[in-house]
Amino acid sequence: MTKIARLSRRIILRTFGSYKKFVFFVCIIFAVLYVAKSIFMTQNITADRLHDETRNVTILADVSLSESNEVCGIPETCPAGRHRFYVKSGYQSHVPPRICFDGVDYIGKGKVSGRGVNIVVINEVTLTVEEVNTFDTYTSGEEFHDYLTNNITDFRIILFATFDDATKALMKETRKLLNHFGSTKISVLQFRDALVFVGQKGLTQGSAIEKYGRRFLNRDFAEPAEVTGCLSSAVGKLSRSVVKESNPELSNSENCGVVNCGPDGFPIHLYSGYQNSEIPRLCIGGKKIMEKEAGRGFNVAVIDPKTKTVVKFGRFDTYRSSETNLDAFLESVNDDQIVVAVTHDEVTMHLSAAIKQQFESLGSFYISKLAMRDAWCFVGQRGLQGRSPYEELEFAPNGGITWSDPIDRKFCIPSKLKGFSLVVADVDRNTKRIDFCRDHVGYGEFCAGGRNDEIVTPAPLLDEQLLNNVAFSIPILIVPGANKNAFRLQLESIINNPGIRPEMVSVYFSKEFEEYSKLVDLFAFRSFPLDMKTNYSELLMIALEEIWWQHKDSKYVIVFEEEVVARRHYLGFVAQCLPALEADESLIGISGWNENGFLGVSTMPNYVYRTETIPGLGFLLKKSFYDTHMKGRMTSCCSDRSWNGWLRNTAKGFEMLVPDTSFVMRRPFEDTTQPEYLVQLFNRPRAYQKRDPVLLRNKGELTKDRYEEALIRLLKSSTALLLTNISGTECFGMIPAGVTEKSFSIYFEQSDENDDSLLSRLCQCFKLLYLSNYKPPGTHNGIVRFSVRKNHVLLIGSKTGYYGLKPKDHQPLKIRS
Repeated sequence: MTKIARLSRRIILRTFGSYKKFVFFVCIIFAVLYVAKSIFMTQNITADRLHDETRNVTILADVSLSESNEVCGIPETCPAGRHRFYVKSGYQSHVPPRICFDGVDYIGKGKVSGRGVNIVVINEVTLTVEEVNTFDTYTSGEEFHDYLTNNITDFRIILFATFDDATKALMKETRKLLNHFGSTKISVLQFRDALVFVGQKGLTQGSAIEKYGRRFLNRDFAEPAEVTGCLSSAVGKLSRSVVKESNPELSNSENCGVVNCGPDGFPIHLYSGYQNSEIPRLCIGGKKIMEKEAGRGFNVAVIDPKTKTVVKFGRFDTYRSSETNLDAFLESVNDDQIVVAVTHDEVTMHLSAAIKQQFESLGSFYISKLAMRDAWCFVGQRGLQGRSPYEELEFAPNGGITWSDPIDRKFCIPSKLKGFSLVVADVDRNTKRIDFCRDHVGYGEFCAGGRNDEIVTPAPLLDEQLLNNVAFSIPILIVPGANKNAFRLQLESIINNPGIRPEMVSVYFSKEFEEYSKLVDLFAFRSFPLDMKTNYSELLMIALEEIWWQHKDSKYVIVFEEEVVARRHYLGFVAQCLPALEADESLIGISGWNENGFLGVSTMPNYVYRTETIPGLGFLLKKSFYDTHMKGRMTSCCSDRSWNGWLRNTAKGFEMLVPDTSFVMRRPFEDTTQPEYLVQLFNRPRAYQKRDPVLLRNKGELTKDRYEEALIRLLKSSTALLLTNISGTECFGMIPAGVTEKSFSIYFEQSDENDDSLLSRLCQCFKLLYLSNYKPPGTHNGIVRFSVRKNHVLLIGSKTGYYGLKPKDHQPLKIRS
């Protein structure tokens, strides 16, 4: 042994020079072996469970993934009560994917499969397959997005596999939805990459079992990705009866419209209300609760589980005040008492950490994720272990620009709720955004714990017909005010417009808001702090001059004033209108805002009008018009806010294009002491464009001559309405119910062409914008045009050029002395 030891020392010293170097070499060898083993194991074991001990997944190491294995590519080694799965992506465009569960092939192996996304949906309680679907997300992403949103209920398990390419039409919003199934790799999936995962609706991002294969630059397709393992059954049954109703009216039956809940359960029906115009409703145990008291904020009831009766209830307006005592109300809930809650309108303005903690103690998982204008309903219990299975969160689009879809749900609630847990996994962190949120306050959900590590990325343009359209190369000017959170919402709305080019967006602001530069940088926009303290109108004038100087060769500029947010596909709307602007010198721009676009009178989102006013807020402006009528004259023509009427008396013969349904919105004033005309403009319920792209039906009829021709055809085919009284709601009653795509005209007398007395009263009767000291806005050659229940409505005065189209025997609305 001594000789062997001496020989070993001699070899070590001769080879390495010292013992330290030898030890270092040995450590390096072990480290390399460890990393290699970890990589190998990661390829076979993507995760070790789907949730927790009640709903876990065992991934079998050392299992061959060859097709020769006995069942689903897995040997007979799954523990009793566990169900086998095997998920493999397709290869190139000719070898289909395979999804096998519990010994049955549902995708591939002679069964259905298709390009894009292949998906199998599994009931989380019975662990049986409920649906098998394929979605060609290479050509269209809408159907898959709607399917995830409307067809898959909370906690359902999905087996997901790609085939060929799944990304060309895959929407950014859809990727975010799949994050809520636990997937992280969906966020980085690119053209002809491969992805498979086992996820569940409600999982924290990163908790899914997934395998991702990247397509290398020298390859046409990625290599197939595959995962395999054993899925366990649930412990107990999640006794949920969730029914999505088309009619939000609460039932008058004994069970709130719910099937018999049995001797231990009781029925509830929760409806969050529509936007801010329809109140929420609660039905508990066959009785309607808070019929008069329900409204904005949290609507909460406490139930005795033994008697199944409501012991107390209350409404807490956390939008208006932080002193609602909701936290104290929840803290007073006794052991085993059940809490039922549903939100309405906006609740997060003064939603405190103490309130969130109280709801979490009752079993809420989503309360911490609640954001502006989201809808939320919840049933929890004091003493519940884990998360409540009776909770739903409906996200508001574009960060709360408008309201979410309403929640309308029915449940059978047991007297003793049974909770469950979800595994929370770490995700990659965006340190730049985290640092900003650490150093600055006032940016709402942008800096909420669940969002402050997200990378801000521009929305891709998926409509091939709009590729290379000049609309996406137009400079965009943003001039924010002092409301930080409103500015953040504005930036998010613009970055979420498909086709946006961040380098074309310039933000001009007062230098006193130093942190704005850092926020703008997170969106990759350009920031220009101005070294001055002045009022907003002057700041806007200076910014307009600067943007034209920055982009001397541009024919147009798009302007967003303070607290204005763009609807999705705003730029697509602009792209459809630009040909008319190019061809018609009388058109000076495109407005995204309709002053008359209120709920009930803005129902035809596919139409655009010509108007003689500049509504302001969010608009495109022609450089030729700016140079002639505005440059160097801003203090005389446009020193006031744009909504007061820029160039009202100096731009005769020019018009703007204005949509029937607005593509931008301005946040309501929170200060109720504002002048009446601002309350009328911004605080009344308005209609806005939905998420989907809009194809304008009259985009070929917007030049001056063609618009007149179309307008005359519309008037000739219209039904003239006989009005004798213009008070109350009689005006709406004149439009027949159940009729759409028709046109209706109302003729009225004028003493001269400047007489707007009856027109103003008609605007007031139809709930259009009516301001006592202003001429009716939105006129075209003296007439006003809008829509009711998807019908065209036109108001025509006797001194306009269209009065000659009045039917001979028709009696106009007369001036009464």
